Amino acid sequence: DKRGIVSMGNSGKNSNTSQFFITFKEASQCDGKHVVFGEVISGFDALDAMEEAGTSSGEPKVQVKITDCGAFHALQTPGSGYWYDQPDAESFTGKTPVFMVRPRVGVIAPTQGICNKFIKMLGSGVTCTCIAVDDIGSEDAAVTLVHELLTSFSIDAILVAPPHKSAFKGFEIPQSWSEAMKKT
Repeated sequence: DKRGIVSMGNSGKNSNTSQFFITFKEASQCDGKHVVFGEVISGFDALDAMEEAGTSSGEPKVQVKITDCGAFHALQTPGSGYWYDQPDAESFTGKTPVFMVRPRVGVIAPTQGICNKFIKMLGSGVTCTCIAVDDIGSEDAAVTLVHELLTSFSIDAILVAPPHKSAFKGFEIPQSWSEAMKKT
């Protein structure tokens, strides 16, 4: 029912084969026909790159290979980051892999252009999700979207541009965060 659904299909009854796919948009034609077993909640930049490699024939322009994935545990597993080989003279290989956490920030701004300025200012140390109010229609829609993104642990923090500050006055962190905190 949305972008980032991880699902499995097969080539027909008793075919003993399976195909895995990730949706790029709503795919109602698959409802009730395939098993959904996951959802992309972080790494949408990678999903964008996979979509960019697609063609109308279904054969990608370049090889797309998933080399790592895993289970996400809210408030325990970093949602975004990268591995850095830190030099380490005491290590057998001369380096020690260290995971560098990259916070996921929802940026709420009046337009895509202003959103892009905030993202540029934040730099490469964070992963940003732009929420341009002009694109989604209203501040209420932005508040609802931010709440959904926080509820699903798709973002870790929000940055609200001053023109939309009043829309988020009294905004409360979703109950899912309190429940996840109790489990940690």
